[in-house]
Amino acid sequence: MKRETRRYGIAFAVLLVLLGGLLIWNLNAGSFPMTASQVLAILFGQGGDETASRIVWDIRLPRILGAALLGGALSISGFLLQTFFANPIASPFVLGISSGAKLTVALTMIFLLQRGILSNSFVLIGSAFVGAMLSMGFVLLVSQKIRRMSVLVICGIMVGYICSAVTDFAVTFAEDANIVNLHNWSVGSFSGITWSNLGVIAGTVGLAVLWAFCLSKPMGAYQLGESYAQSVGVSIRRFRVELILLSSVLSACVTAFAGPISFVGIAVPHLVKQLLGSAKPLHVLPGCCLGGAAFCLFCDLLARSLFAPTELSISSVTAVFGALYNGLTGWFGDKTKQFTFAISSDAGTVTVKKDGVAVTNVTNFTLSDGETVKVSGIPANTIITITEELDDAGYNTTASGFSQAQTTTERIFRYKFVQEDEKFVLKPVDQDGNVTGDEVSSTTIVVQNEKEGEIDNGVLLDTL
Repeated sequence: MKRETRRYGIAFAVLLVLLGGLLIWNLNAGSFPMTASQVLAILFGQGGDETASRIVWDIRLPRILGAALLGGALSISGFLLQTFFANPIASPFVLGISSGAKLTVALTMIFLLQRGILSNSFVLIGSAFVGAMLSMGFVLLVSQKIRRMSVLVICGIMVGYICSAVTDFAVTFAEDANIVNLHNWSVGSFSGITWSNLGVIAGTVGLAVLWAFCLSKPMGAYQLGESYAQSVGVSIRRFRVELILLSSVLSACVTAFAGPISFVGIAVPHLVKQLLGSAKPLHVLPGCCLGGAAFCLFCDLLARSLFAPTELSISSVTAVFGALYNGLTGWFGDKTKQFTFAISSDAGTVTVKKDGVAVTNVTNFTLSDGETVKVSGIPANTIITITEELDDAGYNTTASGFSQAQTTTERIFRYKFVQEDEKFVLKPVDQDGNVTGDEVSSTTIVVQNEKEGEIDNGVLLDTL
C-alpha cells in the first residue's frame, strides 16, 4: 500500500509540475515572445507594455485556461466511453460524437448569423449536446443489434465522416465572411475562447467532472462486468444513462468552443493509467484532468509557435502525437493475455461469455486489459482450471488464497464450488481436487500485476 501511495504521489506531482511548466511556457511563447519576468510583472500588475498586457490578459490567458479545461474534459469523456463500451479505442472522435456535435453547432451558427443574430455560449453548448446525443444514439442503436466492437467502431467512423462532410459543405458555401471564418473552428482551435466563454466552460466541465467522481465506485465495479456490478448494487440501466449523458456533455462542451479534437480522448486515458499503474476510476479521473490539460497545452503551444504567425489546427498536432502513441503501444505494449479453460467433469450446459458476448472457442481465448469472462451454469464440485499464458515474468506468483503453479510461460488457477450450509462457496483446490484454502471472498478471479497491484482483467464464476 505504501508503495502504491508513493507511486500515486510521484505521478500526480509529475503531472502538476508538467502542467505548471506548460502554463508558464504558453504565456511566454508565441508570435510576440515575452520573458518570464515580463509575464509575471503583467500578471501581478507591476507594470509592463500595454500591448503586451492586452496580449496576456485578453488573448493568451483565456486561451490557455480554456485549453487546459477542455483538454481535461475530453480526456475524461474518452475514459467514460472506454469504460461504457469496454473498448480501449472508444472516444468521442472515433465514435463520431464530436463530428455530430460539430455539425449541429455549425448549422446553428450559420442559421443565426445569416439573420444577424449572435449566438451565446449556452446556445453553442446546447446545439453541440443535441448533435452529440444524436450521434451517440445512433451508435447505441447499432450496439444493440451488433455486438462486435469492430463493427461498432466502423459505424462511429462512418457517422463522423458523414457529419464532417455535411459541415464542410455548409461552411464552404456560406456567403457571409463571418461564417466563412468558421473554417478555423471546424478543424479545431482554441483561439476563439474569451473570458465570457471561459466562465461557461468552467461551470459545465466542473459540474460534469464532479458528477463523474461520484460515479467512480460504480465504474470500478462495472469494469469487472455487468453481473458483478449488479451483485454489488449498481443499477446498470441508470449507470449507463449517466455515463452517456456525462460523456456527451463533456464532448459537446469541447466541440462547441474548440471544434473537434482528435486522439486526446484515446491516448491520454491510457497514458495516465500507465503512469499511475492503476485503472481505478478514483485515480484515473483526476489523472485525466491533469494529463489532458497538459497534453492539450503542449499541442496548442506547438500549433501556434512552430510556424508563427501561421497557426496550425490543434487536431493536426494532436493527431500526430496520438497516432504515434497508439502505434508504439500497439507494437510494443500488447497487454492481451491468452487463457485456457478446462472443466473437469461433465458440467452439462456451461455458458462462457466475454463482456456479455458468448465465447465460441471456450478452450482457448484472449482477454485484454479490463475485459472479463463470465462462466455460468457450473455444477457443484466441478473443478474449474484456468491457465494463463504469460509473456513475461512480471506477474504475482503467490497471490493470497490462490492455488497456483507457474512455469516461465503459464500460471494455473484451480477452483470448485462446494456446498456449505445450503449455499455454494468458491474455494481454491489442488490438481487432485482437494481444497487448499478458505472461501474466496468474491466470485471474481483477478489477474494481478505484482508491481502495480491492480486488476488487469478477470473471470466471473457463477454456479447453477
